[in-house]
Amino acid sequence: MGETVFRTVHAAAGAFVAAWVIAFGAAGAASATTYAFTGPTYTSIGNAAACTVGPCASYTTAMRVTGFFTTNAPLAANLSAANIYGQITAYSFTDGINTWTKSTGGAGNNRLVYLGVSTDASGNIIAATTNFDAYLWLSADHTTTGRVSFLAGNLNQPRHNLTCGSVGTGADGNTDDCVTPTNDVANGSSASAALGVWTTVPDITSLNPSSGPAAGGTVVQINGFGFTGTTGAAGVMFGAANATSYTVNSNTLITAVAPPGSGSVRVRVVNNSQTSPDTAADDFTYSANPVPTLSEWAMILFGIILAGGAALHIQRRRQAA
Repeated sequence: MGETVFRTVHAAAGAFVAAWVIAFGAAGAASATTYAFTGPTYTSIGNAAACTVGPCASYTTAMRVTGFFTTNAPLAANLSAANIYGQITAYSFTDGINTWTKSTGGAGNNRLVYLGVSTDASGNIIAATTNFDAYLWLSADHTTTGRVSFLAGNLNQPRHNLTCGSVGTGADGNTDDCVTPTNDVANGSSASAALGVWTTVPDITSLNPSSGPAAGGTVVQINGFGFTGTTGAAGVMFGAANATSYTVNSNTLITAVAPPGSGSVRVRVVNNSQTSPDTAADDFTYSANPVPTLSEWAMILFGIILAGGAALHIQRRRQAA
């Protein structure tokens, strides 16, 4: 009977621990994700010979398009020319002359009306399939007499100081969108370049465990996104120290061994020259006395229950005797 009770309670303990770990591990599995873009310098320039209308400026071959956008959750894998406009929570792009940043409704001059992307099996953007459509009112005049700058294609075809052929309701819902930007050869400037590179900024959503002994050696599961391609000794860092070792298990999981340390440190993942942002989820605490993990606390609790049950069983047998 004692063995049966032990097996029953032990099985219940295992199920409880598994459910607890899964519940806590699932928390924060999805989070905001940032995708950064770096274009090559322009190879073709078309500047007005003598601009006299609008904010005159010229592109140069030293300029390029760079920027980023952030979504409320990682992009799904294997997207095909999907319009992700509705998922974007922030963005900022520059073409060397103008800067596009997220604005609220029709209150600003920035308008991102379409962003179509395709992704690979890990959810990373495939540059050649990007379809970008954004423009910038260059003044408070949002009519056909106003001037605009336009950023389109694969983020490699900027246009500055255009006229607006017609104003109406755009794909973003604003009623004062420049629906038809029109080149102004006499006053505008244009440029083009080869395709740029998209990189997913790595993001850490949780550490398991998030603490360990000062001597190091703790095996830490780093959960997040954008980990595929992480390499080099400094790919994973605990504070200023490199991880003793690490394995990129998938795009969403890295298993790392913590180096010796003290106090509370930030864990960082560096991938494609992008560093994971600093959040409360990436804090790792060193302690002189190791702090049990959630699963270890659960096993300790059930160990106490088992010990109590065994003591009660022995007492009853003695009473029966």
